[in-house]
Order: sequence, then C-alpha cells, then structure tokens
Amino acid sequence: MSIKKLRIKKPIQISLAIFLIIIVYGLFSSDSSAQQKDKLSSVADKGILIVANFPQETVPIRKWIRENGWEVQRGRPDSFIVKEKTLFMQNTDASTAIGVKFKEKIDPRNYPEIEFRARVDEIPPASNVTVRQIDDSAFRLFVLFDKGGWILSPPQTIGYVWDSTKQVGSTGRSATFGKVRYIVIGSGKEGLGEWKEYRRNILEDYKLLFDSSNVPKIQAIGLKCDSNHSNGHAASAIQWIRLRATKEAFRTKD
Repeated sequence: MSIKKLRIKKPIQISLAIFLIIIVYGLFSSDSSAQQKDKLSSVADKGILIVANFPQETVPIRKWIRENGWEVQRGRPDSFIVKEKTLFMQNTDASTAIGVKFKEKIDPRNYPEIEFRARVDEIPPASNVTVRQIDDSAFRLFVLFDKGGWILSPPQTIGYVWDSTKQVGSTGRSATFGKVRYIVIGSGKEGLGEWKEYRRNILEDYKLLFDSSNVPKIQAIGLKCDSNHSNGHAASAIQWIRLRATKEAFRTKD
C-alpha cells in the first residue's frame, strides 16, 4: 500500500516543485539575452544605463516584453498597458511580475544610483509587504544581486515599494523570502495620483539592509503589482528606469 502511494505522489511532488521553480526562480535562471536589445551599452558613454523606457504609441504588453528582452515572471500581464511613454500596471485580486536579466551583470560600484519616475493610483487596502497574509503592493521595483538564491529561494534583493501601512523610509524583510528586503518609498494615500522621480543609492541601501559593504553585482531588475491577498485593486505606472554612473566610472570611458 505504501509503495502505491509513493508512486502516485512522487510525480505530483516533482511537478509542484518544477512549477514553483519556474515562478520564483525564473528571473534568475532564464536567459533572454538573445532577444534583449543592447540599450545599456548604447547610452553607457553618457554615464546612464537605460533599463526601461516606453514608446508614445500603444503597444501590446507582451510585444513590448518580447522586443525589449523582458520576461513575465508571475501571473498574466494582460492588464498591463504600454502607451504614452508609460507602463500602466493594474491588478484586481491578482499578482503580476515582469523582469529583465542583464546579459552582463552590472557592478553597482560603477553604477551606484537607480532612478525611476513612477506614480501610484490605487493601493490594496490594509496591506503590508512584511506580513505574508496581506503581502500586497501596487508598486514594487526589485534590484536583484548576484549572491544567494537556490532552487526555490531568490538571491539577495532590494525592493523599493509603496506600502499601504508602513511609513516612508522604513525597512523590512519579506515574510516569504528572507533574502528579499524592502525600503518603503511611498505610503498610504498620501501622494496618490502624483508623478514622482526617485533616486536611490544602491550601495548605501544594500549596506543598510544586508549589513555589508561587499555589494555584489546586479543581475536583474523587476517590477511587480499585486492585490491577490487583499482581494482588492492596485494600480500604478512607471515611465522609465535607469542606472547612473559615478563620475570616476564615467571618466574611464573617455
């Protein structure tokens, strides 16, 4: 009897493990470099690496993802819209994440600052990204490092997040993945519907969150909008993401 049970359960367990690996670990193990446009090197001589920008005309989200080397990491992005130089992200009782893995890992000592222009329009009610049961946010931007991570666990990651309850400037740890740490850049209803430009020093944020000055290279950047735990609605938008070089690193290109 026990042998029969094992024969039944083993394929199910294997299938479940494979499914979880695809969902959680896809961004780190997949290789989309063949499709990824070489946008980074094309502007590197200006001291700026463009991670993402968007066209004026309306483009189907899956087409934009495919043509720009990004990937769907979770959920279905069909509720995302690209138009008017903006990526509009929204979800109702769902979770969607997209990301780009760099062909060549980026040294944050050369490009220590990340900049992005974003807007949050609607937040899921009473959510908190450090509590598993209510882990929702209208906007998350992830910086994934080349350290840690194995099978079902992502590597060390900084998440810049808009939280419904935690105060701006506060930090926290994901309740699901211990190597994912958060910095709150927006909170509650204050500032909803307003475009804001953010600039963060990746080196300083890494030292703050991981208590180490040995900052690994950046292997990927991702975006996420979710409301699946709170059964509510979440909506945000972003116009560009870029990395800025130090003056010293920029001079070495002359």
